[in-house]
Amino acid sequence: MKNHFINIIFLFVITASANAQMLAKQELYIGATGGVAIAKVGFSPKIHQGFVTGINAGGAFRYVTEKHFGMQLELNISQMGWKEDSTAFSKRLTYFELPFMTHIYFGQKTRIFVNLGPQIGLLLHEQADAPPEKNVEMQHTTPLQRKFDYGFVVGLGLCVPVKHNAIQIEIRGLYGMNDIYSNKKEDLYQRSNNMQAAVSLGWYFRVK
Repeated sequence: MKNHFINIIFLFVITASANAQMLAKQELYIGATGGVAIAKVGFSPKIHQGFVTGINAGGAFRYVTEKHFGMQLELNISQMGWKEDSTAFSKRLTYFELPFMTHIYFGQKTRIFVNLGPQIGLLLHEQADAPPEKNVEMQHTTPLQRKFDYGFVVGLGLCVPVKHNAIQIEIRGLYGMNDIYSNKKEDLYQRSNNMQAAVSLGWYFRVK
């Protein structure tokens, strides 16, 4: 399933790139974004859980060189984690993230856009919120065993020009490709990947 997901993304990027045409005047933006996110962890064996809410904010660099096509880099602080239904245990994970995305847009001034590509992350902090009773589950008492994370992000948004700048809203999803706990045969969990959905507002200054 992961391989199919990666192949679809690359096919989409290659198709868009092949049809792109150079702009007469290239566009360079520097922006800031902020919003809220919901997240959980894909445990296998399965844990019944709800979503943890958190923040998703940072800075962005967007460079558009071709019609309908460009690139976008970001530096973000993002919160993920999970909340268990049966024990009321929850853990919030705060990451420093670096997405490398293809930016595909449609329209001239007001634009509908898609951002997609790989993302890497580094765990900055983890905080557990446990009920009064003693925790006995592995994920309750064990800190994250893999602090480095990577995955793929896909976002859909609307960008509206304001003089020489732009304001935008974006809905974005993350599917983590790395497990946060060890997944050897003798380990409890064979899968434990981050999953997140976020909505954010952004303001972009055009510098070129």
